[in-house]
Amino acid sequence: MLELLVTLCIVALLVGIAPVAVPRMFPRQQLRNETEMFVATARLARSRARLTGQMQSVMITESQDGYLLGTDSHRLAKGMRIHARDSMADNVQKQSVQFHADGSSTPAIVEFELSGKSERVNIGAITGRAEIIQ
Repeated sequence: MLELLVTLCIVALLVGIAPVAVPRMFPRQQLRNETEMFVATARLARSRARLTGQMQSVMITESQDGYLLGTDSHRLAKGMRIHARDSMADNVQKQSVQFHADGSSTPAIVEFELSGKSERVNIGAITGRAEIIQ
């Protein structure tokens, strides 16, 4: 009976710790998930621009811990940062990426950083395509 009680206590402790510990154990996967979420947001912005005929912008927050598309905002995982720069001009920082009605966009490289690791997304100028690059 005592063994069962000890086992249940250990299981309860592990279940309580898991939601806090698991995301920290897999920063590479967390980084990939956030990068894929951004790509989906960029594709949505491009589609909205084409459908409505109005420019759409994905804005990076001043604190570099999230981004916005219209009134929709997304905060990155704790400790993660986002930076954007012009892909055609070295070291020119950007606060937003614009998608135009013709499908084009302002060219950009968007970089996500977490625990010394990074993932990058290229936004093509002519096509407006967003894709993860290595």
